[in-house]
Amino acid sequence: MAGRPKHGLKPWGSYEGWSDVVREAVVFAGLPDPGETRVALQTAADRDAAAMADIVAGLARMDETGRGLTTADILTRLKETTPIPDWMADMRAAVEELCGKLDGRALGYKFRHFARRNFGGRMVDKSDAPHGANRWVVRDARSRVETRNHPQPPAPADESVTPGGHGGDGGHVSARSGKAVISPGEHGGSPEMANFGGHGGDGGHVPARSGHTEKIPHGSSELAQVNGSGGHGGDGGHVPAQSGNPTPSTTRKRRYGSNPNRGTPLDPTGGAS
Repeated sequence: MAGRPKHGLKPWGSYEGWSDVVREAVVFAGLPDPGETRVALQTAADRDAAAMADIVAGLARMDETGRGLTTADILTRLKETTPIPDWMADMRAAVEELCGKLDGRALGYKFRHFARRNFGGRMVDKSDAPHGANRWVVRDARSRVETRNHPQPPAPADESVTPGGHGGDGGHVSARSGKAVISPGEHGGSPEMANFGGHGGDGGHVPARSGHTEKIPHGSSELAQVNGSGGHGGDGGHVPAQSGNPTPSTTRKRRYGSNPNRGTPLDPTGGAS
């Protein structure tokens, strides 16, 4: 632009470089000064802030219990209170200035927009009521800073431990050969057979490294299905875990010895017939 003529525009703070080039060119072209729009916006913001200050002050006096009021409650009192005190008249004029009229929806929108902003050391905020329409209360603006600087502590970590299973109540089982016969113990019931360590009743403890065991009912004819390495039999015996990586077994009750192909039966007293 030849000569870069000046139009006597008001300075725009730290935007002087932009103002000297763009703003001057806009005004030279016959368009409105962008700076005037900034001034108008600032003036409107100042009016809104002044109106909110009067509303916050009035709400603090109107809500005597501190439980909060809905926008409908606020407007009802502003409309129906007679004779209206001076502070309530100022509050009503502020609502009309802020919203254009006494409208509950418009006032709720403004409250959400200005929520938790400082107006003379106080702020409007939602109450802690769990249900229903939003209720608005006046709080000390310092509570906003305290809430930000002192967050809630994290919830404690879950320290639960998955328990192992339960072994037998008696007898001795050796898991070296890969097959074992459980001797009847004090509470073991009838003789039973399992792979990689048998289990009797409900007495001992089987540590399961994979985290999965099934508890055997006392005196049950079923054997446990174990994912782990060995374990403890219970009150009367011990299951050594020397096989390293036992295979889960679902073997059911049998009437024969450790080899199911042999025909040597076991009598209920533990002796071979």
